[in-house]
Amino acid sequence: NSNYWLGDTPRFVPSDFRTKTLFGVGTDWPISYDDLETDYTAVEQAMAIAGSDDIAAMGWRSQPYPKPHHRLSDPDQLLKAAYPDTFFAFPSARASTPTDIRPQCCNSNRCSWCPVDAKFRVGNELAWIYDEPSVELHLEARVRALDIVGGEVRGVTYEAEGGEHTARGDLVVLGTNPIYNSEIMLRSGDTSPQLGRGITTHPWYFITFLLDGVDNFQGGTIGTGICYELYTDEIRRQHAGCFLATSNEPFLRPEYGRWRQVLQVQAAFEDVPQETNFVDIDPASDVVRVNYQTHSDYMLRGREALDANLARVFGVLPIEDMTISDDRSGGGHIMCTHRMGDDPETSVLDADLKHHRYRNVVMLGGGAFVTPAAANPTLTMSALSVRAARRL
Repeated sequence: NSNYWLGDTPRFVPSDFRTKTLFGVGTDWPISYDDLETDYTAVEQAMAIAGSDDIAAMGWRSQPYPKPHHRLSDPDQLLKAAYPDTFFAFPSARASTPTDIRPQCCNSNRCSWCPVDAKFRVGNELAWIYDEPSVELHLEARVRALDIVGGEVRGVTYEAEGGEHTARGDLVVLGTNPIYNSEIMLRSGDTSPQLGRGITTHPWYFITFLLDGVDNFQGGTIGTGICYELYTDEIRRQHAGCFLATSNEPFLRPEYGRWRQVLQVQAAFEDVPQETNFVDIDPASDVVRVNYQTHSDYMLRGREALDANLARVFGVLPIEDMTISDDRSGGGHIMCTHRMGDDPETSVLDADLKHHRYRNVVMLGGGAFVTPAAANPTLTMSALSVRAARRL
C-alpha cells in the first residue's frame, strides 16, 4: 500500500474528534487532537513531511514540518491571497528537498509508483525492520483467525504452503485493513455488536474550472493546495464539510494557446457511519463481503450545497466555466469497521486500540476511526499506531 499511495498527509483538525458535541452528528472520539499531537509530529518527522507551518491555524503544532512545502501554482497563489487563514500548501510525504535516502520529487505526476523514489514508503525508509533478527516475514501466508483457548488469545492461525499453521504470541496486532481486520475477528467468533458495522469511505468529487487568462501547473508536485473554506464550524452545523485540494496534474484544455488555463480540484466530504453499511461473511460462499447502501443524510446535504459553495469560494478566480463530476463516489479510504470508544456496546476497541474483550489484541488502521473526517486518513492512522505502541 505504501508503494501505491500518493503521499498526501494532512492532519485531522481538533473539531474532527468532537463532531457530536460541536455539530450534533456522529460520535465523539475517546481521544482528542491534543492527545494525538505528539504522535502526529513523530510520524511527520519519520516520513519527512513537506508542509507549511501556517496550517497550524487549523490545529496547533508543537514542531515545524521537517521539510519546506512544495511550490504553489499561480491559481494557488490567488487562492492563498484570498483565504490566508483557510488555504495552505498541501502537506506531503513526497520530498520537497532531498532526504538522506530519497531525492526531491521530480513532479512527473506519476506518484502511484514514484519513478525516482522520492515518496515515503516502507521499502525506502523502513526496510531495516526486516533485517532485525527478531523479525520473521511470512509471505503468501493468509491469517484466518485468532487462536483462542479458554477465552485467551494465544496467537493466530494462518494458511501457507497448502496447510494450516499457528503463530504463537503474547500480543497480536492486526494491521490489514478495515475489511480484513473485521473478517479475521468475525472468523474468530468475536460477538462485539459493532464489529464490521459502519464501514465508510470518503465521498469524493472532481471539479474542473476553466480559467480566463490564468495559466496553471507551475506547482512543485502532483497536489499543491488544500482549502478549508468549506470546513468551518458554521458550515458543519448545517451539513457535512469538505476540504478542497488543488491538483497540479496537467489536465489540459483543447483550445489553442489556452492549454494551461484550467484548474482541477478534488472535494472530499466527511461522513457519518451508517448501520446499513457493514462487513460480514457470506454464509453461502464463506467469503467476506461488503454491504454498502448509501452515505449519510448529513453528507448528502453537503453535496446539495456544493455547487453554490464552490461558486462562492472560487469566485476569486477568473472562472469561465465549472463542471462537477459525480462519477466517483468514494476516494478509496476505508474506515470505521472496528471503532474505538469507551463502551463495548457501541465500540470494538478502547482508546489505545486494544480490543475490549481480548486485551492482548490491538487492531490498527482506519477501521478504528470513530468518524471519517474529510482529510486523507493515512497520517492519522499512522499516528494512532504510534500512540498505541507508545501506550502498550
